[in-house]
Amino acid sequence: MDSASQCHFITEKCVQRLRLSKTQTRSSIQGINHSSAAATHCVSVHMRSRHTDWHDNLNCAVLPDITGTTSATKLDTSKWKLPTDIKLADETFNIPGDIDLLLGADLFYEILESGRRTRPNFPVLQETVLGWTLEKFQLLSPND
Repeated sequence: MDSASQCHFITEKCVQRLRLSKTQTRSSIQGINHSSAAATHCVSVHMRSRHTDWHDNLNCAVLPDITGTTSATKLDTSKWKLPTDIKLADETFNIPGDIDLLLGADLFYEILESGRRTRPNFPVLQETVLGWTLEKFQLLSPND
């Protein structure tokens, strides 16, 4: 999720994996440090939560990649003692992987829920309609 993005994005690899029909379009995308890219296709995606009744239709610009692999290294979460009463949006968040879908600003606040859990020196847990997410874990070193 990106509260500053004006669009939703999906990778070409994910479009192929889901066998989505593309529509030809021409979009110019501006980013950090004046970077630019062009999207030549878009797709319609019906997204739904695995944990709640939330669902929505998204129009996504198709890009070869959204960002690099996240996170750079596997995070050792054994000392984090994550609460057992929560359902994570991504159970494999600590394993490096590709970002296939980026949700933009128009859904950002719709997806957030009121639950938030904090502990000193640990990531902030944020409740969403998609499950609980971890914020600020990039501030931790891989050995924490």
